[in-house]
Amino acid sequence: MKKTIGLMATFAAFALTPGAAEAQRHGRGGSVNTPFGQFNANEMRAAGGNPLAAESLREEKLMMQQQQQMMKQQQQYLQQMAKQQKTHQDYLKKHPEAAQTSAMPRTTARRTKKAATPRATAPADPTATASPATPAPGLPAAAAKPK
Repeated sequence: MKKTIGLMATFAAFALTPGAAEAQRHGRGGSVNTPFGQFNANEMRAAGGNPLAAESLREEKLMMQQQQQMMKQQQQYLQQMAKQQKTHQDYLKKHPEAAQTSAMPRTTARRTKKAATPRATAPADPTATASPATPAPGLPAAAAKPK
C-alpha cells in the first residue's frame, strides 16, 4: 500500500514538472533558418517551403493583427462616445434648464469699452489720512500740513 502511494506521488511529480512538458512543446514545432530570418516549421509548410512566400505570409499576418487592433480601438472609442452621449442626455433630462441654454445658439459677445470712472482723490476711509495730524518731531508744523 505504501509502495503504491509512493509510486503515485513520484509519477505525479514527474507528470506535473513543467520542464518536461516545455521540452516536448518546443520539440514539436521546430524552426527553419532562412535569409529572411527564423520561421516556424508550420509557417514554412504553409508557404510550400518558399522563404519569400513565408515572409509575405508573415507580413500579411502582422497587418491583419494590426487591423484587428485598430478595429478594437475604434469600437472602444465608439462605445465611449455613445456612453458620454447617453450620460449627457440623462443629465439634460434631469436638468431641463441646461437643455434650454445649450439649445440656444451662442452669439459672440462684443466687447465694449467701459466708461472711465474718475478716481477719488480723497481716501475712502476719512480716518486714514496721507499725512499725520501731528507734525513729525523735528519738522515745523507748516511743513506737515498738505496744501
